[in-house]
Amino acid sequence: MRVVLILDASGSMVPKRSDVIPGFNDFVDALAQDEAKGAVSYLVTCVTFNTVVTPLVTNACVRDVPRLDEKNYQPGGNTALLDAVGTTLDEIGIPPNEKFLVLVVTDGEENSSRQFRQAQIKAMIEQRQATGWWTFSYLGADVDAFAEAGSLGIPPGNIANYDRHQTAGILRATAMAAVAYANQASTANTTFVVDNQLDKKPDE
Repeated sequence: MRVVLILDASGSMVPKRSDVIPGFNDFVDALAQDEAKGAVSYLVTCVTFNTVVTPLVTNACVRDVPRLDEKNYQPGGNTALLDAVGTTLDEIGIPPNEKFLVLVVTDGEENSSRQFRQAQIKAMIEQRQATGWWTFSYLGADVDAFAEAGSLGIPPGNIANYDRHQTAGILRATAMAAVAYANQASTANTTFVVDNQLDKKPDE
């Protein structure tokens, strides 16, 4: 399965940096541990974004994915979310008959994209979802995730608002959800968040 992580690195993520780094690394470790069992293999793409989009890795074997640290994850700048999604999807293309899970993790609204507009991204996402092989999920903190993601064509069952103090936790929970999804026969899911209770707060 191909896993694509589009991770916010704008200025508002500075207070969350100490959560994002271990959360991301645990996410990658969970995929690697599952792959070691032999049933599923993963190819991982990850980009971070602020005013610019910075690829961390593209279509890499999970064992080759670099871990985040304070050198390669330095939040700052604005939120070019549309450019991050658009350039990433353009880079990947639409390989036939390959299962994709695309995860957007952000804490802010789009405010600085120059290459892509909302309508373009919505069309790109809907085109891929229509193949039956792509699942898009949007995890948002300090933002109306349902409004933001809904405007991009992402199904409500794949959208979650999360507590900004639980960034590491949401990444770890999403890793477990990704592993479960990878081991399912289904090739697309419109209730990824709901099925895995990613929309539940820790005390619920």
